[in-house]
Amino acid sequence: MAHIRGMFATVLVSATAFVVACGGELARGRFKRYTVNGVTMIENPARADAPVTLRLSDSVWRDIGGVQEVADNEFNHRNGFLTGVALKNGGLAVIDWMRVRLFDSSGTQTAVVGREGRGPGEFFGLTWICAMAGDTVLVYDQTRRVSVIAPTGVLARQYVTPDASVPSRGCFDDGSFVTQDFSRTVADEVPSVAAERRSANDGSIVDTVGILPMQRFRGVSQYVGLRVQGRFVYVSDPRKNEV
Repeated sequence: MAHIRGMFATVLVSATAFVVACGGELARGRFKRYTVNGVTMIENPARADAPVTLRLSDSVWRDIGGVQEVADNEFNHRNGFLTGVALKNGGLAVIDWMRVRLFDSSGTQTAVVGREGRGPGEFFGLTWICAMAGDTVLVYDQTRRVSVIAPTGVLARQYVTPDASVPSRGCFDDGSFVTQDFSRTVADEVPSVAAERRSANDGSIVDTVGILPMQRFRGVSQYVGLRVQGRFVYVSDPRKNEV
């Protein structure tokens, strides 16, 4: 059973790169533009034929997780949100269903924070993690709680966000983060959602980043995607398939 657990709960960290294919005025002839019944069509080349400009490294930089001598030291993969963030000190912070694990630059585990539950110091369904300046880590679980964890593994504080807004990935350097407030949608052809920046101290709203697009429900909802990093918010527009 330990072997099976390890198969599903290993975190691999490597030099990662993304390849994005797109068309537009700057594509320099890499697309075809034509009109059909008065509608302008843009045809991009097959992604499989796109030139590769970036690729993964041939070797794994760090391998964390997998089968351990003690089952309790293995990652719990139950909720499907097993993920981690790199720290400025070269280490890594990883969440699973109910714990936050901290690792140093050599991959050695230095701290384990939390256990399953809904009380103080406990987590229930961790889904989100980000690192702020100084390697302090913020995590969010399915009880709508934000927990602030010091680099030493000490749980500094926990608080419940005042509403059911959904946090976006990442956070700003000062620890503030962005949530999407679906309660502020408007009933027009393209509904909108409010992106609100919240304080890392208590989750209160600092300001509104913007009113962003959200497609109507048509079998599958297409929500705007937000990623926060450094000083910037990266927004993916579901209407145009662009960032």
